[in-house]
Amino acid sequence: EEEEEEVAAYAKYVGEAKVEFNARMAMITEKVTRKAKLEVQLSTAREDQDTTREQLVSVQGQIASWRSTCEDHVENHKKDSEQRGFEVAQLRDAHDILSGSSEAVRTAMLAIQRVGQLTAGDE
Repeated sequence: EEEEEEVAAYAKYVGEAKVEFNARMAMITEKVTRKAKLEVQLSTAREDQDTTREQLVSVQGQIASWRSTCEDHVENHKKDSEQRGFEVAQLRDAHDILSGSSEAVRTAMLAIQRVGQLTAGDE
């Protein structure tokens, strides 16, 4: 009878050990699976980061290229605007003369201003 109790206790112990072993193996499997998923996510995130950095460098290059182009356009726009203003004044003077005026007031004044600006710029 004592031997049967010991056999039953041993069987119970083995059963509990198996349950505990299986629980620990399930926990280990879950952790290994989670680790693998996180490694995949990390790898994907690193690839995305590399791609984003490449795109950033490309965009920064485009911005630098456009900046010089835009600065040229802004500078040319100022010159062109002044030139167009002078041409418009000349056309208005021509219209006034054709309408009967004897003087080209606008163009003469602008021409004097332009000569003054040119000589001031040379100094």
